[in-house]
Amino acid sequence: MQQQAELALADPPVAPTPLRLVGRRGLRPERLAAAEPVQVPAVRTLFPAIHHIQPDRSALDRANALWAATKRAADLGRRRTASRLWSRRWSRAAAGPWSSAAVLTGSEAVIPVDRFVAYVEEAERAFPEDSPADLLSRMRNTYYSGFLVSQLLPDSRAHGGRTLHGNPRLGRTAHRHLTARADENGVGDNPSPYVLLPSGEQVDVGHLFLGLEALLHPRTTVPFSAYGVPNIDATGWVADVGMASVWTTRHTEGAPDPRVSRRLSAADRDAYYLMSAPDADLLGDIDVFAMRAQWALAAGQSLSAALRAYYLGRPGRPPGLRWRWRAFASANRLIYERVGGGHAWDPALWPGWVRRIDRFNDVYGAGVGGSLWGTLTRPASRVWPETPYMLAMFLAWARPLLEAELAA
Repeated sequence: MQQQAELALADPPVAPTPLRLVGRRGLRPERLAAAEPVQVPAVRTLFPAIHHIQPDRSALDRANALWAATKRAADLGRRRTASRLWSRRWSRAAAGPWSSAAVLTGSEAVIPVDRFVAYVEEAERAFPEDSPADLLSRMRNTYYSGFLVSQLLPDSRAHGGRTLHGNPRLGRTAHRHLTARADENGVGDNPSPYVLLPSGEQVDVGHLFLGLEALLHPRTTVPFSAYGVPNIDATGWVADVGMASVWTTRHTEGAPDPRVSRRLSAADRDAYYLMSAPDADLLGDIDVFAMRAQWALAAGQSLSAALRAYYLGRPGRPPGLRWRWRAFASANRLIYERVGGGHAWDPALWPGWVRRIDRFNDVYGAGVGGSLWGTLTRPASRVWPETPYMLAMFLAWARPLLEAELAA
């Protein structure tokens, strides 16, 4: 299947922006070169391009969406559903029938992928009324829930109490592992477990499931629709990169962001990047695109079957994981070309992605209250000066992994 990919943003190029040309491994993000941004021609790809949206500029529509959001927030408040999106400080109280002492953390929250798939199969038997997409939604809601998630995924089946908890048909061992909390920046501070791949890589399965739901249910509402932020950005690598930009910028400007995982004494951009975008998170974000393609290969395929086919393969078929980076680059319009003995990212992609990440930063930087107020009035925007550096860090990390896949 061929599909025409769109540009990262529909608005015209801006004035020349510092670029980071990805070259040999180890090249530091400070080595930026100025170049005239050019319009990238449409390309043909094997993977569908991710959607993008334009800001909703209708005052009446924004007001109606804000009223609906207010009612949804009140409903979630009555259910005592805390918002978890973008919070790096998770409640450690277990929401199930077992005590918080039973929550698995540390090495026990890093689960070999074959065992994790077996636990998902057990969940499928425990919730036989769930379709594959419904079970995905239920598991995502176990990890990520609350007001912001309901605004990002208004068409999702699972909100409120629709989780993995409270079902006696789901065995204790499966429940404990599916609801384990990996150590990201502290003990049990991640809302989901990591899966351990045969390669030794660890993948944040919560990020994977959140991104998959964003692709399945692309419609979003305020404040994201008012700012023109698609939910795949707010749930994936754009958010991980953008949060590091906001944290560093705020600290540099003298007002450290209270939402960070741990307080830093100085505005250390590398430390903020590693705090916001650890490898396990990013790999979960990256795997969303090839995993979605894998899942679409067979209509009605169960979630466990899709996970097994993607990470472990089927008899006579290698894992879909072999397409991880090519699918990601294709779906995100990240064009690369061979340069000497390696590959480099097309410099023309830079300005559009900086602007797109900054759109997310505007929402995140405003906070829940500020972004909802911006929905009612006019969304505020600014330049986030650390975004080019953070994007450079991400692309520098991704390039050798893409090259390794191309060479395999």
